[in-house]
Amino acid sequence: MCNQDLDCAVQLLKTLKGSSYEDIDTVMDQLNILDKNHEIDPEIFSEISDYAGKIKESLNRDMPSKAIGFWNQLKKKLVFYLEQLIKTQKRNNKEKNRIFVVYGRNHKLRDSMYVFLDSIGINPIKWEDAKTLAQNEYGNAKPYIGQVMKTGMKISNIILVIMSPDDNVKLNPKYMKENENNKEEQWMGQSRANVLYEMGFAEALKPKETIFIKIGDQKLPSDIDGKLFFELDNSVKTRKRLTDELINLGCDIDLKRKSKWKNVGDFSV
Repeated sequence: MCNQDLDCAVQLLKTLKGSSYEDIDTVMDQLNILDKNHEIDPEIFSEISDYAGKIKESLNRDMPSKAIGFWNQLKKKLVFYLEQLIKTQKRNNKEKNRIFVVYGRNHKLRDSMYVFLDSIGINPIKWEDAKTLAQNEYGNAKPYIGQVMKTGMKISNIILVIMSPDDNVKLNPKYMKENENNKEEQWMGQSRANVLYEMGFAEALKPKETIFIKIGDQKLPSDIDGKLFFELDNSVKTRKRLTDELINLGCDIDLKRKSKWKNVGDFSV
């Protein structure tokens, strides 16, 4: 069920709770929209349609008391069904949007990513959440960092690796090769060691579900030349590109209903 269908189900439930048997045509019109998208159980749809037919027949025969009785049965059954359908879909949407974020020392970028994800309807798996799950998985009240990281990645659908120039590095001059890029002799920004380690683990565990996000000018590991990086800054263009990739990987996002994603958070370094 997509967001549009979920909205239809919510609207139908709202209509049902505030209507009477005289609104049966409106109810059935909304139900038909959901049925066209195969979101309604055929057996339920058939049963509700049967009730609707009996309501109309009772009204045609000027038997409002019977119409009310059939309406109450229809309403009770359809309200229960829709409430369960909406609850299940919201839970499924939440599971689709399980994202684990790898980050370095720049907590401003981490917090900005959390705020950005929240603005598009995603509640990321935070470190404390992963830690609690790791405690249960490993039977250890104080799981070590690697266990927490592995647990967070395993239960996620997507892994976001934030690469930011938190460290300054350069090659030891004695290891310079002839004709090597002289940039190796200059100080350059680079991601923290834990980010590089976790990036490799994520790539090995879930290569198709891992997104590398490059923020700021920095030295990248040579071993991953050719890997697609998503450059992210405060522009709408780069933010949209990232959300498009999240959607491609199965996240349930509806940008048409939200606009905060265009400017929340600060991805400058």
